[in-house]
Amino acid sequence: MFDMLRVTLFLCAVLVSLSAARADTIRNRTDGLVTLGARTFDLRKRTPIQDLQVENEFVSLSDVDWIWDLTQADPHLQNTVIHIKDQTALHAGVEPTWAPDAASRFHPDPTLPPLFDLDGYKVGWQGLHEAPVRGDVLIFPEFDSKRFYARCGFDRAEPKPIFCAVSFRYIPDRNLLVTTRIYQVTAPLNNFAEIAARVEALVRCLDVTEALRAGEKAPRIPNLVSGDLAAGGRCRAAPSS
Repeated sequence: MFDMLRVTLFLCAVLVSLSAARADTIRNRTDGLVTLGARTFDLRKRTPIQDLQVENEFVSLSDVDWIWDLTQADPHLQNTVIHIKDQTALHAGVEPTWAPDAASRFHPDPTLPPLFDLDGYKVGWQGLHEAPVRGDVLIFPEFDSKRFYARCGFDRAEPKPIFCAVSFRYIPDRNLLVTTRIYQVTAPLNNFAEIAARVEALVRCLDVTEALRAGEKAPRIPNLVSGDLAAGGRCRAAPSS
């Protein structure tokens, strides 16, 4: 009994040590590499990255100056904040949850204002109550609900949402949820599909996982310009897996 207890305590100590070592690796690397889940991203930040707030498996790409400058020069990504959240620990090996799957919390509502009349999308309230005065409006592609979704905080007393957020799961590691918060909501509404596509292109540009696995010591990502995130750009043309 004592030996079994000692072995159990030893294994727990090893797991804690590995977890702490991984957290230290994520927070304190000076080569600009950040590992979230099964993927490693090169943020090209050659100084310690504590200021990126890499905590609880979360990193804000917009905290990197050159990424901020790149997105602010893009007409679809101005006044947005982009972050990646690793949700592996939340799902414990099961398929990650997905907002449009929560049918019991999604309520189509024909009384929403014309601003939300979007062709090719399903639109409704996300919450426990149908048609509240204030709540979250959930928007996702009608024929491809797994591609991305947008959630907008909306008050019926206001002409348009205060902010919206576009989220998608990163295909190479579906436990990574990439979210773009939009702080300048337009009328008609921002092009959520294009925002999702451009941010996915950015994340793919930063992903150096395969290069590292192939033995490259210092993998190079493209010198990005805004056009690389647009249709036909280098990173928009990246393979889907």
